[in-house]
Amino acid sequence: MHDVIILWHFPFFSAVALLCLLKIFNTNDPVHKVDHFDIITYTWGKTVPPYNCGIDGVNWNVPIQEKKLEDIKRLMIKANVQYLWADCICINQDDEKEKAVEIPKMYQYYKSARKCYILMDMDEVWAPQEIVDNLHFIDHILSHMGGAALATEAKLTENMTNRLTMWANENWNFRIDASIVRSAAIDMGVLNCYSTCISRVRSLFENDYFTRVWTFQEMLLGKNITMYGVHSKTLAIYPLGDLETWMDLATDSNDKTWKLQGWIETSRVLKTASVNAILNIIDEDCLALDILQKQVKGLISARTDIIAGGPSWWYENRKGVSNIFSAISITPRKCGQKVDIFRGLLGIFSGLFTPEEVERDLSGDDIEKISFAFFKQLSIKTGHAWTKLAISSEERGVYDWIPVAAKNSKLLSTDIFAAVVNLGRLNQKGLAKAVATTGLNGAPRKYMKIQISKENRGFQFTFKGCNCGKTVKTGLFSSEPIPTYDQPRSVSGDETGRILVQCAIILGSLIDPGHDVVEYRGRLLHLPCLCKLRIIARAKVGYSPSSFWRGKLSITGISIFIFEAITAVEGGSLGNREAMALEDDRIVMRDGLGLVQVDDVGRAFNLAAFGGDIDAYKSYASGCRSTKLHKALVREELTHSITDLMRNYGYVETGGSGNLLICRTSPVGQYKIIGVCIDVSIESKKGNHTVTIR
Repeated sequence: MHDVIILWHFPFFSAVALLCLLKIFNTNDPVHKVDHFDIITYTWGKTVPPYNCGIDGVNWNVPIQEKKLEDIKRLMIKANVQYLWADCICINQDDEKEKAVEIPKMYQYYKSARKCYILMDMDEVWAPQEIVDNLHFIDHILSHMGGAALATEAKLTENMTNRLTMWANENWNFRIDASIVRSAAIDMGVLNCYSTCISRVRSLFENDYFTRVWTFQEMLLGKNITMYGVHSKTLAIYPLGDLETWMDLATDSNDKTWKLQGWIETSRVLKTASVNAILNIIDEDCLALDILQKQVKGLISARTDIIAGGPSWWYENRKGVSNIFSAISITPRKCGQKVDIFRGLLGIFSGLFTPEEVERDLSGDDIEKISFAFFKQLSIKTGHAWTKLAISSEERGVYDWIPVAAKNSKLLSTDIFAAVVNLGRLNQKGLAKAVATTGLNGAPRKYMKIQISKENRGFQFTFKGCNCGKTVKTGLFSSEPIPTYDQPRSVSGDETGRILVQCAIILGSLIDPGHDVVEYRGRLLHLPCLCKLRIIARAKVGYSPSSFWRGKLSITGISIFIFEAITAVEGGSLGNREAMALEDDRIVMRDGLGLVQVDDVGRAFNLAAFGGDIDAYKSYASGCRSTKLHKALVREELTHSITDLMRNYGYVETGGSGNLLICRTSPVGQYKIIGVCIDVSIESKKGNHTVTIR
């Protein structure tokens, strides 16, 4: 055993602390230099009342659990670490001034460390090489054995046949009963081996470690990263291999999932219910692993950008900056204090804030002020206006284009970074120069009011359409009102689909979007005629291609589905799933993710329509005539009356299915962001040219 010494003076750091393994844990202030040290990244878990940790020289109380601190010490022994930087000991967590000085130095600390260790709590611990070997085994089986073949007749080696038999008799991990798989004539060893590997890879990346803001930064900044797991029951520490190995496993798992799906499908002309049930499970794996692979691509690309570009990598790397925001929001991350959502990225954006600016602008609990300061500083330092595909912030003068989080939001996570886009060049006055399509045909008229609330089962939308209460013809001499419901109303027992038809008239199409949400948005609000809606509504009763149709339907339930597709609220079924991998393996959010955010709960918006006759429901019902409408989501307070005829509307393309809606009130004024176009494009008189946005 060796001592652990905390060294306080280092030639290239100020107030840096290192744990050094000697005979006992204590502290020292040596005058000699230390030629190397390692660093650790981990989750704190629940903090505890600050206490004296018992390490000599640490003259402040620490709020981390004693067990966690003991785990760190045991890791040093296990990995034979001599010097270790650990934030729980090295930074006085109660000294805000010291934290403001230390937080911007995270890039220096992690890049100067010789090695980085990830320590995570786990219910089960696995060796990655074992999963690598088993996935390779699955790949070999799929290439030599037909999906409906028997192992004994597939010309496999005796060793491979025995291995399949062993897997068939192992603990069953596939999410369908073994008897059903047996009846489907699909080799049980193949499915069990596959499912065991996939579940272990997914389980690792679903660990709490991958859900926090600080660990996101630390895994990007660390080098030579080795992972260790602490078993939750035995408390033993196990090596998990390199982070890069697990990154590769995420991609390899996705590859095997797609191959297994094809292996089963191509061997059958007609599929039994059992086969379809198995394929449904594999489909879910494909979706989950596609998302994981994109997440991993974003992380790898970010690490490459930071390693190749050094501390100033982000100044001229617009794609890289966008990749960071996409990677941290594709799986929303949280932290103990809201301010840390922004502080937790200062190591990645090294030099973005000075210690004085951190203490002044990134402190307290006014998240609106903090988020504004972050995006303003990022825009000024890079010379590009960074904003969101979202409803504009409150009035802020020149910088009104900067997105901010709601001041009283209790739901904020890194979804604040979802769909962050580069608006254009920033001039010295803080104005953004953007290419926009202006002179839109028509003026926006209120089409529907949307208000977001939060319930246990997810985000709910209360709506009130402008045509609610009007009557529609239901026969030659009869008509009935389109009802207004601000409260959920059950429709699951309505066999005729009458209520569904009424909802469809108000909300649009009830067609399931499938996987192509972009295409779905393109046709969502182009209302079909009443007779077609009756057919759709009747066909949809009891039909369940998506989670929306499962369980008890309600008016509010329908609006959730429709407006999730429009707004992609994080936390809904479409909310955090849309990221596109670019050719360089960076990722970018798309599909309007962020039009309405979780911190907009309680706020109301208008769905506005450009052009057409928005009072044409009688025509829809009786004459089956359609009217061309273009939709945009705007703030509730937006109005457009005869006194506003001088307004000029336009939009800035963002590369997704929604574009930023802009407006100016005079022919020579500056434009403001007032909302988001739901349609990809709107007819215009002036076309594209450069505009100034404040």
